Amino acid sequence: MARFLKEDLLFAEELKVPAQIEIECPVCLHILTDPHQVSCCGRTLCKSCIERARASNGSCPMCKEGMEERFRYSVDKDCLHFVNFSLQVYCTNKPKGCEWKGNLRDLSTHLSKEKRGDCLFEEVKCRYECQTKDQRRKLVIHEKDDCNERPYKCEHCALEDRYILITGDHLNTCPKYPITCPNNCAQKVPRESISDHLKKCPLEPVDCVFSWAGCNDKPLRKDIDDHTADTKHMTLLAVAYGQLKKENEQIKEEMKKENEKIKEKMMKEIEKIQEKTTKEIKKAKEEMKEKNEKIEKKVTKENEEKERINARLLSCLGVINCDAIPALPIRIYGRAQHFYTEVGGHHMSAACLKSGKIGLAFHEGKFDGLSCALGHPKIFWQDYPYLPGLGKCVGYSYRKLGNDVLDQAPLHSQSSALEIVGEWVQSIFGSDPSGPILINVSCKYFDIALTSPNEVTIVAHYS
Repeated sequence: MARFLKEDLLFAEELKVPAQIEIECPVCLHILTDPHQVSCCGRTLCKSCIERARASNGSCPMCKEGMEERFRYSVDKDCLHFVNFSLQVYCTNKPKGCEWKGNLRDLSTHLSKEKRGDCLFEEVKCRYECQTKDQRRKLVIHEKDDCNERPYKCEHCALEDRYILITGDHLNTCPKYPITCPNNCAQKVPRESISDHLKKCPLEPVDCVFSWAGCNDKPLRKDIDDHTADTKHMTLLAVAYGQLKKENEQIKEEMKKENEKIKEKMMKEIEKIQEKTTKEIKKAKEEMKEKNEKIEKKVTKENEEKERINARLLSCLGVINCDAIPALPIRIYGRAQHFYTEVGGHHMSAACLKSGKIGLAFHEGKFDGLSCALGHPKIFWQDYPYLPGLGKCVGYSYRKLGNDVLDQAPLHSQSSALEIVGEWVQSIFGSDPSGPILINVSCKYFDIALTSPNEVTIVAHYS
């Protein structure tokens, strides 16, 4: 809200202020704005003046009271009502012709410097950037027609900017602005189209159609036909023909020489490529030959190894047939029988000993060189019937014994007591644990089979 000095106001009626009411602030000396009464000395001040005093030193600006409990303030309702509704004033622009009259509280709105103010005689600034100040009623015309900073649209290209720019520098570069033809042909065309116009303008100087023959004249476009018909061009044509013929011969000679150079250069390049290709082919052949030789050596070696293995296998089969030693499976009833665990496998023997014990022994074999690669076989036993995976592993003893070791043992059919077997083992092997493998069962006979690679299973029969 605007603030007014008492002497700046024009009161509509004689000012009669009640004795108990103050209308002027004793601090800022203006008519009270939002009047508040302080508790310390009872004076009425503008609220803004009180707040400034509290913010600066905290004491009352009239009595200098500084204690917060005494320096308090509240709205002075009587003063507020009197100032807002009892003070009738004229507009401060009454001398300039404004006839407005109303309450003091409405004067600020009436005089507002902003657009909403309605006093046509109040001096305000132009809303644009020209800094002009004048009465609001005059600025309406100024802002519409006279202000150089007002928005303005180019009538030719519709570009919008400030009036002073559009009507000044812009018109010198506006592509749509009509300009006179530089040849003064009486036509006006947009600036951006002038180059197209000059291609058709009758007053534009153009090259003679015989300029290639040496005519340097530049007749106007409208006179080109008359100029072309001039007989002097025949002489120029004759001279030009002779010159062209001479130049043509020179070009032919130069092209011939150039072709020879190109041909010679191409032949050299071809020779280089051929030589390089020949070397690469030769190198590739040598590499292929070397690789083939390596492959042949490898194949020969593999074939030799294959023949050796086949011969060994055939030999193994022959040995088995000649020795009449069978390969598993086999059934044992009593005396020791010799067998091979598989073709090319371990040489073993088995017998049904006294009291049904099963005896097993390893011997020197014909295939020990091959069987070493297999490793020692695992030996399992179980009661009949055979069930895969239920066999019990017996003790390992892979000592190579004599071929007749089990022939010396007491057999199942003999009548000597069980202790005889123990005495036999003790007499032959002493305390050496690596003798024959003994399985303490009371069976009538047993089967031995190769149940999986390098795994021997014994199945005992009791009836």
